[in-house]
Amino acid sequence: MDLKSPVMSFAGDRLYFTADYDVSLLAGKSEGKVFLNSQVKFDPKTNKVYLVDLDVTKVTDEKGNKIDDSVMAKITEKRLFQII
Repeated sequence: MDLKSPVMSFAGDRLYFTADYDVSLLAGKSEGKVFLNSQVKFDPKTNKVYLVDLDVTKVTDEKGNKIDDSVMAKITEKRLFQII
């Protein structure tokens, strides 16, 4: 899986992340956009930032159609969690 053209923004204590993705699997190739958001926590003892309550808000295909309930979307979402 490749993520390209990431865009991040913050609102309150949440990080909003959008990126183009493409993934090639035995079932075929899929590409589109993924939309994520997560609460952000900073640990002052370790100086590390953690994503808490990560949510895949939406996954779309290359035409912008929502594919959240498809098999490819579930595989893409699972792969995203492995990467992040």
